[in-house]
This record gives sequence, structure tokens and C-alpha cells, in this order.
Amino acid sequence: ISRRLKRGDWPLPNLIVLDGGQSQLSIVNWSIPTIALAKKEEVIHTLTGRQIKLSQDHPGLQLLQRLRDEAHRFSRRLHHKHRRFIMG
Repeated sequence: ISRRLKRGDWPLPNLIVLDGGQSQLSIVNWSIPTIALAKKEEVIHTLTGRQIKLSQDHPGLQLLQRLRDEAHRFSRRLHHKHRRFIMG
């Protein structure tokens, strides 16, 4: 995230969504609104320590779940690509 925020030619994001819970938020030191989505409980954690529990059919929660799932898919694909490159 730090690398992304250093890009002067890109606008700052309006919101950063982290994969994880309160422990992931504890290392945040920027002024951009940030939330974290804990996977098992599907609870949204905020920088203020507030926990938001939305119903499984709530469109906002479904959007955050799709964002998280896409981030996982992207990172797994990149990881496999790097392993193929390193392993030959």
C-alpha cells in the first residue's frame, strides 16, 4: 500500500479495504479512510475500533466480499506465475 500511495501521478483512494481484522488495521498510519474485512465472521473493522456486522444478503457486504475474493485470486495467480518463473 505504501508503494501505491507514493505514486504522485495517481489520485489518492477514497477508501482502502484490507483483508483481515483489527490486527491488520493496527499498523495503518495514513489519513485515508480504511476498513478491514475479517473473513470468518465477515465483520467490517474500522480505524476507530468499531465493528460492523451486515447481513449476508446486504449488497455492501457482498461487494466487499467480491473485492476480497478478487484480490485473493489476483495474488494467487501472481504467486503461481512467480513460482513458475523461479522453478523454471
